[in-house]
Amino acid sequence: MLPRRIESPCGREPAAIAAVLERIEAALAEEGCPPPRSAAFMVVAEEMVTNVARYAWPEHAAPGLFTVSAGISRRLDGIEVLLVTEDDGVPFDPTLRGAPDTDAPVEERAIGGLGIHLVMRMTEWQCYRREAGRNRFSVIWRCAA
Repeated sequence: MLPRRIESPCGREPAAIAAVLERIEAALAEEGCPPPRSAAFMVVAEEMVTNVARYAWPEHAAPGLFTVSAGISRRLDGIEVLLVTEDDGVPFDPTLRGAPDTDAPVEERAIGGLGIHLVMRMTEWQCYRREAGRNRFSVIWRCAA
């Protein structure tokens, strides 16, 4: 069976982000992913999409569009999702980001990095590429049957 494909340009405003995330969540439900597992994946999806929207461009840059795509495949052992964000923002490789010190007291922790850490821990595979002035970050997540 061919994977279900979702590909959408996304603006940086909250309504555009919410619309893309809702499409992904609805597709997961239609493919039979149980709500608790779908909710776990949506943490990953929201973190990836929100990070691009908030941090890919300098603070006062013109509003930009980026692309979010998801391939959702049914497998014998469950569902597999390939989620990709692509933008023309500043180069940033999340796979090189060190893990935050989660043992340190909250008030002593550096700001940022926890969301990326969650994405890395909650997905089976991650890949970053910078080509032709574009960041492309991909992850694979699996939902067991």
